[in-house]
Amino acid sequence: MASDNNLGDLGPREGDPVYVHWGWYYSLPGLAMWIVLAVLLVVPKHNRTFHAWLILVLPLSVSALALLTRPLFSVRTVELDGVEVFACAFAGAWAGVWLLGPWLSHGGRVRVSALTLVAMFAFGVVGYVGYFGFWVSDELLLPLFLSWTVCSVALVAAMALIGWSCRKICGLPQLLLWPVVWLPLVCLSCVGIGLAIVFVIEQDTDVLSEPSRVLIPLAAISTSLACGLYVFNLPVMLLSALNPCYEQRFRSRYCPSAESQRTPAVPPPVVQNHTDNPFGF
Repeated sequence: MASDNNLGDLGPREGDPVYVHWGWYYSLPGLAMWIVLAVLLVVPKHNRTFHAWLILVLPLSVSALALLTRPLFSVRTVELDGVEVFACAFAGAWAGVWLLGPWLSHGGRVRVSALTLVAMFAFGVVGYVGYFGFWVSDELLLPLFLSWTVCSVALVAAMALIGWSCRKICGLPQLLLWPVVWLPLVCLSCVGIGLAIVFVIEQDTDVLSEPSRVLIPLAAISTSLACGLYVFNLPVMLLSALNPCYEQRFRSRYCPSAESQRTPAVPPPVVQNHTDNPFGF
């Protein structure tokens, strides 16, 4: 253990080394999300194709980015570890939503969005239990729940609005440009509601007399969240435009009547009847 600053007469800055036995199996609970993704890859019949497996680019990219950025921070903090765990779990959850395929394609955009949110929270429970077990603390659970809710609602709502905007033509330019329009607006709304909830819980009434205490964090957080979600969701947008499997899944969920601008290099997958057995048994 070491102190960040010179302790002066209090003693040396660096203490004696402490050895902790760390078993290889201690990290197994963190694999819960990956186990769920593996099941979704091999069990449902509609995911037994190479095109469906390409969604793993999303969680693998986030995990690789987390590993590559670790050397940039000389001191690991609880907050930094929390952001890393949250990002990896959220990427796994969003990939799992797309692996669910036709199961979330029933009804209109509102119903699809509601089912997607339910799936995101279900994956969130898997991620929480995988990393933290059944330990519950208000200091941990409440920030995680609010952050997960804001990010999930913002992403799901933006996808529904993007699909609505692409209801006539759905191609790569539309899927790359419409998120630039909708993500900032949706993130501004979600972050504003989230901050309002936080101020109500903390019973902070001084913000009414000091609007800058709300407006500055609102602008900073919503802008950062919109940029982060755009980069985060970019693999899904590219797959929805260039991959025949995810093009069909995106269009069946959000814009079934849209015309595609892509000339497929391979025949598109056959649209399955939702009443068929998805497991292929």
